[in-house]
Amino acid sequence: MQKTLRDVLTRILWDPSLRKSDYEIWFTHRPMGLSKISAEDLERVTRSTMVLKKGGVIIPLHRVVKVIHKPSGEEIWSKEH
Repeated sequence: MQKTLRDVLTRILWDPSLRKSDYEIWFTHRPMGLSKISAEDLERVTRSTMVLKKGGVIIPLHRVVKVIHKPSGEEIWSKEH
């Protein structure tokens, strides 16, 4: 059973054994198409959004497409699955 996106992002944020810089979050950014950020840019995750540190930008979780572990290239969460 795959974990929810919120579970994945919360673990990346709070698990001291993980390096935030190792993770990329890809999301649909209107009107520009796909964008990506480092998990280092996350301030917090709510039930339905992720809030970025810079400017308090709020991105709805339904726009997230995938989360990548950069060192391995592994897709650890995807909307497709």
